[in-house]
Amino acid sequence: MTPQSATQRQLIEWFSAPRMKRFLDHPDPAALYLWNTRVSKAFLEDIQHAEVLLRNHIDTALSAKYGPEWFDSPKIPFTSQSKNAITKAQRRTNFNKNRNTGKVIAELNFDFWRYLLTTTYQTTIWPCLHSTFSSRVSRKDFEAQVQIIYTFRNRAAHHEPIIRDCRGMEEKELDNISTALHKVCSWISPEAASWVLEQSRVRVLRSQRP
Repeated sequence: MTPQSATQRQLIEWFSAPRMKRFLDHPDPAALYLWNTRVSKAFLEDIQHAEVLLRNHIDTALSAKYGPEWFDSPKIPFTSQSKNAITKAQRRTNFNKNRNTGKVIAELNFDFWRYLLTTTYQTTIWPCLHSTFSSRVSRKDFEAQVQIIYTFRNRAAHHEPIIRDCRGMEEKELDNISTALHKVCSWISPEAASWVLEQSRVRVLRSQRP
C-alpha cells in the first residue's frame, strides 16, 4: 500500500482527527497532506538560507563597529531577553574558555536575530546594518519582511498546515512568504538572492498542488 492510497480512517488514526480535519474535504486527502508537508519543507530550506545569510550579515556589520565580541559590548543596550539568549549561547559553546565567536553566532536562534531589528536597537544596531544593504530600505520595512519569514518558519517547523480553506488566501500567503524571502536576501546580497531562488524547490512543488 502506497501512502497515497491511505484511507481517511487511517489518516485520522495515524495523525489525529483535529490535524486531518482541514484535509478531509479534498478528493485525495493523503495527496494533499503529503503536498502540504513537502512544500513546508521546501520553504524551510529557503528560510534556512535566509536565516544564515541574515545572521552572518548582522555579525559582520556589528563586528566592524563593536568588535568580534559585539554581543558582550556594553555599548549595545541589550534587553534582558537578549542577554539571556547570549548567556545561554555562550554557556552551551563554552565561550569563556575557547572564545569562539562563530559558535556563539550559530547557537543564537532566529528569534534573537529578528529582535535585533526592532525599534529597541534603532540607534545602535540598525545604523550598522542600514549602510551595508544593496538598496535603501527602512528599518520598519526590513523588520516586517523578516517577521513574515519568522512567523511562517515557526508554523512550518511545528508542522502546522499551510493550506487554507480559501485557495486564493492560501496562494496569497505563500506568495508573501516567497516575496519576503527574496526581498530580505536581495537587500543583503542580490547574488545570494538569485542563488537561493535558483535552488528553491518551492515554485515547482506549488505547481503540483493536488
